[in-house]
Amino acid sequence: WHPHAQQYLDELLRYDGRGDWGEQLACPLCQTSSPCIFRCMDCFGGLVVCENCARQVHIFNPFHRIKVWLILLALFILLI
Repeated sequence: WHPHAQQYLDELLRYDGRGDWGEQLACPLCQTSSPCIFRCMDCFGGLVVCENCARQVHIFNPFHRIKVWLILLALFILLI
């Protein structure tokens, strides 16, 4: 894996940010233009979704860890 170490690290850093969702204009779940700033650390896929979808998807998953994207700092922080 050593020849691919830089690619592996780049991918980890990309996912730590907005990943493939950096330029998304609509929520992938509801297709509205609401700001997509929420990501669940426990759900499969790492989708970045709007607040309404994050609430609806997690109404029965209260122990999932949700991160919110802070635009000014360009990073996700964990909601408590």
